Amino acid sequence: ALQQDSDTEWSMTDVAFAQADIDALNAGGLYVEVLTDDDPAGAVRGQFILGEIELYNTVLTGAQEVPPVSTAATGVAATTYDPATGALVIHVNTVGLDDAVAGHIHQALAGSNGGVLVELTQDPNLVSHWFAEDETLDADGMAALQAGALYVNMHTPANPPGEIRGQIQPEGIEIVFTPLTGGDVVPPVATDNEGTAGTTIATDAQTFTLHANLIGLDDAQAVTVNQAPVGQSGPVVFDLQQDPNDMTRWSLIDQGLNASQYMALRNQGLYISAASPAFPTGELRGQLEPEMSNPGSGATFVVNSVSPANGATVSALPDSIVATFNRELLSDSVSLDRVEVLASGGDGMFGDAQDLAVAVADVVAAGADLTIDLTGATNADDVYQLTLDGSSATPLTDMDGVVMDGDEDGNAGGDFVSTFTVSTPATAATLSEIQAQTFDVSCAVSGCHTGPSPSAGMNLSDGQAFGNIVDVPSGQNPALDRVEPGDPDNSYLVQKIEGNAGSRMPLGQPPLPNEQIQDIRDWILDGAQDN
Repeated sequence: ALQQDSDTEWSMTDVAFAQADIDALNAGGLYVEVLTDDDPAGAVRGQFILGEIELYNTVLTGAQEVPPVSTAATGVAATTYDPATGALVIHVNTVGLDDAVAGHIHQALAGSNGGVLVELTQDPNLVSHWFAEDETLDADGMAALQAGALYVNMHTPANPPGEIRGQIQPEGIEIVFTPLTGGDVVPPVATDNEGTAGTTIATDAQTFTLHANLIGLDDAQAVTVNQAPVGQSGPVVFDLQQDPNDMTRWSLIDQGLNASQYMALRNQGLYISAASPAFPTGELRGQLEPEMSNPGSGATFVVNSVSPANGATVSALPDSIVATFNRELLSDSVSLDRVEVLASGGDGMFGDAQDLAVAVADVVAAGADLTIDLTGATNADDVYQLTLDGSSATPLTDMDGVVMDGDEDGNAGGDFVSTFTVSTPATAATLSEIQAQTFDVSCAVSGCHTGPSPSAGMNLSDGQAFGNIVDVPSGQNPALDRVEPGDPDNSYLVQKIEGNAGSRMPLGQPPLPNEQIQDIRDWILDGAQDN
């Protein structure tokens, strides 16, 4: 007995323990209890747990049965376990289950049924109390307990397979039970079918095992784990396998989670979906909501801007493309596999045999920015397409594990696609280039527009051409200048080389190439400078 020191403080000092008391303390067999006038049998209680001894308190409900049982009965199982020896003591106290005919510890993970491992004994003086003492688990039993694969099951005449059940949850294991309904589908569907799923999460290994049991839905086409917050739809992350002996049971065993998937699980961003012929996009759905989790904001994760901008034309392939999101990226979801840059191959279209992959040197996430490094990529005039992955099993996500809404339809999932064009600006034509490429080759040749007596008095030799043609009336058509700055159509030189004014020049030679004619027109249009 403790002595009262104040209204809220009680103590015991220098109390000698007999060896039996010490043994009980070390075995987890002593507890502190506070009695009150309203609760003379005990108002609050706490067990002493020392050393390696472990204590598990397990709530038993009908919802944990496979299949679920509708019952008002409940129970609590207290398990004291020594992991060094496998010694186990369990006491189960039920409420509303006075007609129980048997109680056991069974071996199976949440959402599945297994065989009896330990048989419980009913207290002859209290029918609601069942227990097992001096039990020792073997190596397989100890491993099953540590994996969360033991459960307590109470059997009644009305429910011989079990009316209430509770999964024993050791440290490092989380058990999540998820109802599956049509009302949780996005958008909701009207269906009489339902289901439940039991998920066992190994927190250190970041793996989980999931058993889903569908009620009334024996024609399900697929059961999947998808990634998106409540109220949004997202891409499939994992596929469950159907039990060949029971079409309503589906499972996923020891599945590892990458960083974005585990983050999504912790932020209630993973859900279970069951699709059927009547509802191919989902007839049942349930959000995975671990006890140790915080629901994500539910906001969509989208690209706010991209540079070069969608539809932009730039003069050269940039060294990098930067996509800026509305929220911070989870860097572990970023890799070269999540990004694709293509060139159209000259036809301006994508999805055909002309597409060319552009080498991406690196992809780096910093806050809300994703930088795609194109250092070393070949620059070429073409249409380019950037694709960011929001549709695969490992898409880009934010820090809450919310999948990118690439197509911005309001739901997680969908690739982000943006295009831009690289077009190298044309170099302005200069008189010196025209002189070297055209006049010196085709015009200022012997017997034509060169020397002391050039044809038509027009000398087009180097250093003479500008003074002979710009703002100089034509000898054949004085109404027109040979070159009218800014007006190639009314420049007699252009009319002659295009064949629109008598004999086409150069006389007796092939017509000038279109590129050379265009250079002359561009030079005149640009003001016919002496450059």
